[in-house]
Amino acid sequence: MKTKKGRTIYDIYEVFTPSTPAQATFIERVSINTKVVNALRTPGKQLIVYGHSGAGKSTLLINKLNQLYEKHIITRCHAGMTFENIMMHGFASIDRYYIEKIDTVKKKGLNFLIGAEYQSIKAQLTGSTETSTATTAKPLVPPQLTVQFLIKFYGELNCCWVLEDFHKISADEKIKTAQIMKIFVDSALEYPAAKLIAIGAVNTGREVVIFDREMELRLSQVHVPLMTDDELKKIIISGEEKLNIKFGIDVNQAIVRASSGLAAICHQLCLNCCNAKGITETSDYLVKIDEDALNSAFQEYVEDKEDSLKQDFEDAIKVENGYGDLPEIVLSIIARSSKDEMPHKILVKRVEGWIASKARELNITHLPDLLKEMQVDKRGNVLTFNERTEKYSFSNPFMRVYVQCIVKNDLTQGTSQHMLPRELDSIIERMVERMHKVYYEGQEDDQDTINDLLEDLEDIS
Repeated sequence: MKTKKGRTIYDIYEVFTPSTPAQATFIERVSINTKVVNALRTPGKQLIVYGHSGAGKSTLLINKLNQLYEKHIITRCHAGMTFENIMMHGFASIDRYYIEKIDTVKKKGLNFLIGAEYQSIKAQLTGSTETSTATTAKPLVPPQLTVQFLIKFYGELNCCWVLEDFHKISADEKIKTAQIMKIFVDSALEYPAAKLIAIGAVNTGREVVIFDREMELRLSQVHVPLMTDDELKKIIISGEEKLNIKFGIDVNQAIVRASSGLAAICHQLCLNCCNAKGITETSDYLVKIDEDALNSAFQEYVEDKEDSLKQDFEDAIKVENGYGDLPEIVLSIIARSSKDEMPHKILVKRVEGWIASKARELNITHLPDLLKEMQVDKRGNVLTFNERTEKYSFSNPFMRVYVQCIVKNDLTQGTSQHMLPRELDSIIERMVERMHKVYYEGQEDDQDTINDLLEDLEDIS
């Protein structure tokens, strides 16, 4: 559809897509895209894509798959998922493509032997369950449903299989599933287009899939880094062009700062700004996004995320394993830094210095285990560790703001002093004010900045 002046009409939810892969505002990241395309085109080469959650892994991959493959199937993994669950989903998801293949059999040709096997397995799956005293009913996996069969069918369909959030399943199941990749590799001569791709929000490809050394050369491990400021700006500019809107320069910069390299947050804040201005689709009249719209966007984001931020924070600081209030101290130290990332050595030194200065009886030897727990769901997955730079940062930049607002300055008095439930009424207002100051005005607390400079000078000396 077109506007009266001939502009293509886009819905705002097509343009800014915080929860789904971007297409209308897809930004080419040349060096990474080249690695992905080369891996997809190389027969037998399987692919592991990894990096920060929200950095654009799925967007990049789905756009490249749409360019190179007629079809692909996505299995979204979750905690507790087994190898058998993955196999079942991989089989069940090809049903619609099987029907399509039947409809076009005269044009494309169908391997009827495989088709017969498919119908046989499908018939066995219907109503077949097993039970035990420890588990609820679950589908039985027919013996014919093997990896080799799946590869045959995916090969016949020239289809690619994507395992999203693969890092969430257990180590034992990862080891089993790594064997699927090996069989995909071994089947490359017969089915060169069949691919298995694993996506994970972690620091290394080996954390996504636990594979044998012999598979090293047969896997392409593509790291998707956080987006640069220029790449985030391109998302905003692309949205401006499609919706006929204009973000103020300061608003543009604030969104980029607040996104901290995460495309998902950039999309969400832009979408919130559009909602604040009543924009629903492309218009013939230019609409400007101002400071008030930005503040409304911050407020909408915080209101939407407050419960999850609070829950993740509570999970992160829970007292167990003899940690005491060490978790809260760690988060406070990182949050109060004027930099988004904190080097491991400086974090350890500041924790040690804080404990010594307050004469607290906390066991610093617990710190390594605590930091690992803070990077997984057990403690809200609040921290991310960059192995290349050896620096910690908040997985969600708004958690940093949340901690800044919710942790009192008198935390170090010996007991946990985060805000009581009755004080949470003002947390949204405080966070919005803090976001405006840090992201829009580009300022940090002067005293915090001075303290960080003094501490850095002390670390250097």
